[in-house]
Amino acid sequence: MTIRRSVCRVLATGVALGLASGTAIGQPPRPSGFEMERVSWVGEVAEGHRITVHNAFGDVRARFGGYAGQVELLAHVQHFAEEGTRLEVAKEVVASGLDVTVGYRTNSGAVATVREPAHKKRVDLVIYIPDEATLRVSTEDGLVDVRGLRSDVHG
Repeated sequence: MTIRRSVCRVLATGVALGLASGTAIGQPPRPSGFEMERVSWVGEVAEGHRITVHNAFGDVRARFGGYAGQVELLAHVQHFAEEGTRLEVAKEVVASGLDVTVGYRTNSGAVATVREPAHKKRVDLVIYIPDEATLRVSTEDGLVDVRGLRSDVHG
């Protein structure tokens, strides 16, 4: 009985240390300077308006999001400290709908979407598109996965 309790304590301590360090047992530790950021945003577009998404740094998954004109955007942003400027998900509500662009903010305030080939940074997006909103989506080499939309999609 005492041996069994000791083994359980050792296992529990190992699991607790693994959780505290942010790694699971059997998985390699994250590299130094690595950060994962989650971004979420909810907004509205009028029926028949367009949503434009340009993500040169990862995947875009679009799903049907309902009938009320509400758009929901979820992003997982991976940062590596040694790779300089952080990526951001820029959202701009315009008269014709919504523009979403992933890139670097420049000194002029614009969002640059030029991707450096050696960098490992990425941003994966999930966007919930309302009924009757047209989607225009582009990416450099990421996956575009569209399911269940009730509107036009242009690539």
